[in-house]
Amino acid sequence: MFIYWIAARASVELLLTGSRTFVKAVPNLFSFIQKLFPPRRLIEHPDSFALTRETLHAGILDAIRLQQSLGKSVWLVCHFPDVFTQCQTMLDREWIHYQIVDRHTDLNWLQDNRSDLFSHVQLALSDMLVPEHWSGEVGESTPWLDGRMAMMVAERHPYGPRDESLVAFAALFPATVEIGHYVSFDDPVLEQRIPPRAIEVLKSLGMQGNELISSIAVSSRIQKQIRKESATRQITEEADSAAQWYEIHDRSNN
Repeated sequence: MFIYWIAARASVELLLTGSRTFVKAVPNLFSFIQKLFPPRRLIEHPDSFALTRETLHAGILDAIRLQQSLGKSVWLVCHFPDVFTQCQTMLDREWIHYQIVDRHTDLNWLQDNRSDLFSHVQLALSDMLVPEHWSGEVGESTPWLDGRMAMMVAERHPYGPRDESLVAFAALFPATVEIGHYVSFDDPVLEQRIPPRAIEVLKSLGMQGNELISSIAVSSRIQKQIRKESATRQITEEADSAAQWYEIHDRSNN
């Protein structure tokens, strides 16, 4: 119905004003449509799964190269220091240029580092990407207004709000941001949440031992379980790995 209305409006405009005026009116019409249907600035992808951490790293490297070839700024984000170290080693081994995000990121940080935003992978701990630390105003000189960003999160956090905070942070960027999590079945966060039946389903969908596969159903199941557990957990201290985090908080919550 809405499309018919647009066509009718265009026809009337042409009949009443003539072709020259109509040509001038077309940009205004498209501007009107864009206001009604603004482009999505944040795109959340379902989790990408791998059977092992080794396979996961290979898939992340392929994804980094693909996203960079598409002209996007790539951010590789980790929750825990052990995964951060693994990712840094992975990038070093493949001679992929990167820079470490060593302070809280906001518009001022983007301005200071604008020359490396697209030429280097931005490797960050999630502690550096916090909505509460965001500051600055979008202006004509703000980088990224016409750019795209791919935020690749190399694990899921056992405490759901930590991943929700990352999504909220991504939504603040002055760019179109695609965000997705990359997880392996030997990750402590998944080991207790993925029954063998789910893995068999993924294999039936074409998952091989050396590749990644995405599943909305499995992603939703994992996130639902994490949210349920997070609602009853008391966070006491940080950890260097997901396994250590469980050890600390399973003990303190019993």
